[in-house]
Amino acid sequence: MASSEPDELCALHLQEDYFEFFEFHVEGILATGRSGQVFLASSKKYQGITRAVKIISTKTGDLKMRGLTLEQVKEAFYREVGILKYINHQYILSGVNGVVCPDYLALTMDYCNHGTLASRMRVVDDGKMYVLTKCLIKAIEFLHSRRIVHGDIKPTKILLIGEGLQLRPVVAGFSAAYRLPQHCNLVSTYGKTAGFIAPEAKKKTDYVDPLKCDSFAVGTVMWCMIQRRCPPDFTKNYAAEALHYPIVSDLIRYLLLALLCDDPTRRIPMTEALRLINIISLEDCKPDLRSSLQPERSLGQQNCAEKISGYSRYEKYRMI
Repeated sequence: MASSEPDELCALHLQEDYFEFFEFHVEGILATGRSGQVFLASSKKYQGITRAVKIISTKTGDLKMRGLTLEQVKEAFYREVGILKYINHQYILSGVNGVVCPDYLALTMDYCNHGTLASRMRVVDDGKMYVLTKCLIKAIEFLHSRRIVHGDIKPTKILLIGEGLQLRPVVAGFSAAYRLPQHCNLVSTYGKTAGFIAPEAKKKTDYVDPLKCDSFAVGTVMWCMIQRRCPPDFTKNYAAEALHYPIVSDLIRYLLLALLCDDPTRRIPMTEALRLINIISLEDCKPDLRSSLQPERSLGQQNCAEKISGYSRYEKYRMI
C-alpha cells in the first residue's frame, strides 16, 4: 500500500486569488489536462520573473465533470506538493509551491521555456537521445533511492531546458507520484497513460512492483525518442521491435531491451540502468548499420563485449 497522508501545512492558504495577491499577469495557457490547466504568468512588479502555475478547480460542478471528490483532489494536491517541495535535483522540477485559494488549488513552479519532450520529439537525434536518456535515468534513480514512485513517466511530463547537446530534461507531472512505505515494494494499481503502462500492470494482476513499472516507462520514453513519435494507445512488445531497429547502436539496444523486458523480475531497476548508461559514451550511440541489420549477431561484437565486460547479467536480454 502506498503512503499518501496529506500534509496541509506544506501549502500556503490564501483568502483571495493567487494572481492578484502576488501581482502576476497571465500570459497564456501552457497545457491542459484532466487535472487542470497550466498557465504562464509574469510578475507585474519584477521584470523577467515568470512562473508556470497549475490551476486545479475545486468547484462542485468541475469536480463532478471530472468524476472526483474534493477530498480526492486535495489529497493528490497535498501529496504532490509534499513530494516536490523537498526534492532538490537538477533534472527534477524545482521552485514548487502549493497555494490553496477560494475555488481552486494552485501549484506554482519554475518555467521551462523549451516546452515538453513530446513537442520536440522530431528534432531528437542520437546525441540528444543519449543525453536526455542519461539525465532522465539519473532523475528517476534519485526518486527511487528515496522510495518515490513517479507513476506517470511520459514525454508530455518531461520539460526541456537548454539547447543542442546542452538540452536537458526536467521531470515534472507528479500528480500520480507517491512514497512507498518501508518494507513495502508492491502496489495494487499503477499507471495512468496507455502506451506507457508495463505489461504486468495492464494485466491488472494482484500486485505489481511500481519501481519496475517506472523502469518500463523510462524504456518507453527511450523508444519514443528513437522512433521520434509517441507510442500507440496500447502497449506493444517494444522489446521485440527493438531487436530489429537498424538505427540503434548495440549498447543503446542493450539498455533498451533491459528496460522493456516484459518480465518484471528480469527488468532492470534504475540503479542498474544508471550503471549501464554510465559506461556508454556519446560516441557509442552512433549505430553501425552493417552490424545493426543483424542484431542477433551484433550484440556479441568485440566493441560491445568490451564495454559490457563485468555486466554479464545483461546477456540475458540479448534475445528477448
